[in-house]
Amino acid sequence: MGTNRPVIPADGLTVHHEQEEAARRVVAGNSSSAAEAAEFMAMLGITPDKAEVHSRPTSPLSKNQAAALRGRTKAKTVRLNEPCAGGCGQLLRPYKMRAAEAPGTVGATGRGMCSGCYRKARADEAQEAAP
Repeated sequence: MGTNRPVIPADGLTVHHEQEEAARRVVAGNSSSAAEAAEFMAMLGITPDKAEVHSRPTSPLSKNQAAALRGRTKAKTVRLNEPCAGGCGQLLRPYKMRAAEAPGTVGATGRGMCSGCYRKARADEAQEAAP
């Protein structure tokens, strides 16, 4: 039966270039700072690349953090009978609430707007973005 143990080279110290690169990527991806990455690489006996010494490891961003980087604000919570932010003045209800539960309101679509105002705002943004 085979084992899943890694094969250690005869001299015990040799690390192939591909293995070293893979270990560098794993350390850089899991470290919270460049100093921590350098410390882990020193413990493993791997010399860091010059480009990686000064770079910050990447970490996944939340939806709100990514939206903030793109210049957008986080999603707006709509409360019952709040007026549309698009300027039409219609009263909104949260999207999970039924129309029968809140008569005289329209469902919120996005950014605190009704569907008509939201579509218009998106079309205006698309026109501004297009050269």
